[in-house]
Amino acid sequence: MDPEYTWARIGKHDATECPSLEWYLYRQTKSHILDISGALIQNHMEFKSSVYRWVEENTILCITGELKRSVDGDSASNFRYKKDTSLNQNVIENYRYLFNLHQSKTNKMPIFVTTIPRSWRLYSWLIQEDGSIIRKDEGYKKAIKAELSEMDGDERRIALHRGGYGETEHDFEDTELLAFLYMYGVTLDKLIKIRESCKGAHFHTYLIDMISFFYQMKIVSPEFHDTFVPDYRVILTEGSKLSFENTNGAGTVFFVPGKNDIDHFYRDMYLAISPEENTVKASIRKHLVEHRIDRWTDFDANDTDDAFLFLMLIHAFKGHDKEDSVPYDKVSMTSEEGEILSSLEGIMEMWFYRMNELE
Repeated sequence: MDPEYTWARIGKHDATECPSLEWYLYRQTKSHILDISGALIQNHMEFKSSVYRWVEENTILCITGELKRSVDGDSASNFRYKKDTSLNQNVIENYRYLFNLHQSKTNKMPIFVTTIPRSWRLYSWLIQEDGSIIRKDEGYKKAIKAELSEMDGDERRIALHRGGYGETEHDFEDTELLAFLYMYGVTLDKLIKIRESCKGAHFHTYLIDMISFFYQMKIVSPEFHDTFVPDYRVILTEGSKLSFENTNGAGTVFFVPGKNDIDHFYRDMYLAISPEENTVKASIRKHLVEHRIDRWTDFDANDTDDAFLFLMLIHAFKGHDKEDSVPYDKVSMTSEEGEILSSLEGIMEMWFYRMNELE
C-alpha cells in the first residue's frame, strides 16, 4: 500500500475534535506524550505550528530511532528521508526545532528513545508470497553464526554435517499473529498486497512499533529504572545528516532502553494480540486513558508496523473473558474507554479503506 504520514491524536483531545467541552477539559488534565514514529516530512511551518501548541511543560517526548554518531553511518531511518534531498533537509529541520522546543518548554526534561537497536531484536516476520507469516528467530541465528565462527574449518564442516546448525531451525509459521490479523479482515489475500510495503526489507518486518509501545508504557511505571538507562548526547547536523555525538555528562539527556529482559516485551506483544482478556490488555487501556498521546505515524512506509500497532491497541478493548464469551467492549468498557476506542477506530478508517481497495 502507498505510505501515509500523518498525526494520530489518540483520545480526541483537541478542542475542535472533542465530543463535548467537559471531555476536552477532562482530557486536558491528563499527562501528555508526544510520540514521533516516522520521518518528519511534514511541511516545516505546519509542523512548527502544531508542536508549538502541543508541547507543554511536562510533555514526555518519545522518539523511535537509534542514536547514531556521525561515524556510525546513516542516521536511523526515522531521522532521514533518503528518497528526496529537500524532504530530508525538512526532516532534519523539524527534528532540530522539536528538540530545541521541548528542551526549552520542559526545562530540559529527558527525551526517551523507545526502540531497540536492530542488533538486539529477537525476531523478524517474513510475509510470504501466499500471505502466510513466518517468525524468524534472529537471536538464534546470531548465536549459531557466532558459535560457528569460533570453530576451525574441519570442526565447522563436521558440525554442519551432523546438523543442528541450520539458521531456520527455530523459524515457524506465526498462526497467532495471523489469527489476530484475520479478526480485523487482514486475510491472506490482503497480506499478499500489504507485504509490498516491506519490499525494501525483502518482505520482512520487525513489528518494532508494537514492541516500542510497551517501552513507552514503562516510562510511567515502577519498572522505569529497570528498563531505561541515561545517555548524554550533543545533537549535530553535518551536511544532510542528523547525528547524536557522545559527551561526558553534558548535552541533552536521553533515556534509552537497557538490554535487560528484552524477551519480556515480545511476550507482552503476544498477550496483547490474544483473543482473551489479560493483564497486558488492561495495562494498555489504562495507559491510553491516563495519557493524551499525539503520534506522528508513517503507515506503510517501509513496513506494516504502524497499522499492526493500532490494531493491537484496538484489540486491547475487545478481549473475551475465559469465563464469559462476551467481548470486553460489550460488558465492561467505561464511557472514557469507549471514547478512546472510537478515536483509535477513526484513526484506522483510512487504512482499512485503502486495504479494502487492494482487490
